[in-house]
Amino acid sequence: GAKAGSRRGGMLGAGAGLVVAGVGALYGPAMLRRARADHVTSTAELRRIGLPDGSVVTLGPDSAVAIEFAPGLRAVDLIAGMAFFEVSPDPARPFRVNADELAITVLGTAFDVSRDADVLTVSVEHGIVEAAVPALAAPGERLSGGDWMALDRGSLRIERGNRDAGLVAAWRDGMIVVERETVASVVARIARWQQGRVVIADPRFGRLRISGVFDLGNPLAALEAVAHPHGGRVRQLSPWLTIVSPI
Repeated sequence: GAKAGSRRGGMLGAGAGLVVAGVGALYGPAMLRRARADHVTSTAELRRIGLPDGSVVTLGPDSAVAIEFAPGLRAVDLIAGMAFFEVSPDPARPFRVNADELAITVLGTAFDVSRDADVLTVSVEHGIVEAAVPALAAPGERLSGGDWMALDRGSLRIERGNRDAGLVAAWRDGMIVVERETVASVVARIARWQQGRVVIADPRFGRLRISGVFDLGNPLAALEAVAHPHGGRVRQLSPWLTIVSPI
């Protein structure tokens, strides 16, 4: 089962049915996207990046950001992975983060943004965040401390919730905290700490939901803790390929 933590703290023959959950080995379009990044991390690497305005970005593993600062503009594009933002207040220059269909605007706050499989998530530690989906042509969602919002990129369906603000971006302390998230999104997040590629052999299995606290100190065990409650299993076929599948 999932390991409790501190407050912060089918084989390849399945062919087209395989879902790549990890980004440890990127090819094609993903590599092209990363080519425009200003900062990139590798598997299990965390990096703190100071921005020109005094804000700080903590970049998660297998992640990439592009940064654009100019008079009247503070913008970061989360190209891949996950990042925690600590934003210096500047009423004259709202701080904007773009992650595909999700646009986030703040003045001064701390929040986490993650791209996992087909789900985009924003979680707020403190302050106020406005998270909008321009394609919906609807008012943005206003989030404050402890609030989180998840966007399914395929359906553009939005889910919201609230958790202990101290658990936001707990990955910085080696833990992942999830509440009824899809197996695919949780596997994708854990896969950033696992060498090689992590593949879900059945997309239907990836759509199941899971809750828990998972220890990133042993990512393979964390993947097993995600799969086992649903009768799944994890097989590391080589240092470069791990398969998550129903038994």
